[in-house]
Amino acid sequence: MKKALLIILIILLIGVFVFSGIKVAQILINYRNIDALYDKAANEFVKKASVPAPENGEIKVIDPEEKNPENAEKASADKPSVGTDDSKMLEEKIIPEYAPIEIDFDALKKINKEIVAWIYCEDSRINYPVLHNLVSNFYYIAHAYDRSESSAGAIFIDYRNATGFADYNTIIYGHHTNNGAMFYTLDNWKKQDFFDEHPVMYILTPEKDYKVVLFSVYTVSASSEAYALISGPGEDLTEYIKVTKERSIVKADVELDPEAKYVMLSTCSKEFASARTVLHGMLVPLDSAAGVPVN
Repeated sequence: MKKALLIILIILLIGVFVFSGIKVAQILINYRNIDALYDKAANEFVKKASVPAPENGEIKVIDPEEKNPENAEKASADKPSVGTDDSKMLEEKIIPEYAPIEIDFDALKKINKEIVAWIYCEDSRINYPVLHNLVSNFYYIAHAYDRSESSAGAIFIDYRNATGFADYNTIIYGHHTNNGAMFYTLDNWKKQDFFDEHPVMYILTPEKDYKVVLFSVYTVSASSEAYALISGPGEDLTEYIKVTKERSIVKADVELDPEAKYVMLSTCSKEFASARTVLHGMLVPLDSAAGVPVN
């Protein structure tokens, strides 16, 4: 009897071992397929920018009253005037800045019209299309950018956000996959050295590109007020970016513009149930669209 029980126990243990091995193999194959899918996208639709930003800019004559009406007199006193007809006209050196990569949005739109942007960070794994479903956040939790079913999902914008990064706090989500893909690497910005070495990302769209100047990273609950939507400048935005910067667990020497637009990148974290790692950045418009210079 004891021998029979021992044999049954051994068979059960072998079964558990085989089942576990199959599950591990399935996970590894799934991760490999995920990496292959997004590596293929990066290879097909992304290339290095063909026109580098110039080192020297051109001189542009500006009217300080148009640039900042409240400080027009101060600007006129602080900067040398040019010309004799209008002492308030000033000189400003304009140096164009372009995104470092180009994106073939025409080809991407043929695959999925909900691809609205591309997010990129040099020397990191963040190099992905960004999706925006205006009905729900659930679809791209379980579907890749090409609408195929995927446990890694896609990088996507909160469905409540306005299109075209029109809101002043656009929320972008991505899974925290154990193979290091998607937004897993947001955890790296919690380390001061890594943050200092990767101070910016880029968001490219068919209409306009942006440099994302990073300034805050921390852990919050999924129900935190950090997920607030802000549609315009004002007291709400000023208070939001103030609190956001104060919460950061790393230091960033960034002057925040109360008139600028912002993004918050979000992914799951393991500190506690419903924990999320969030990384905030200020959008700085560039002189390119899809990585191509515009006038």
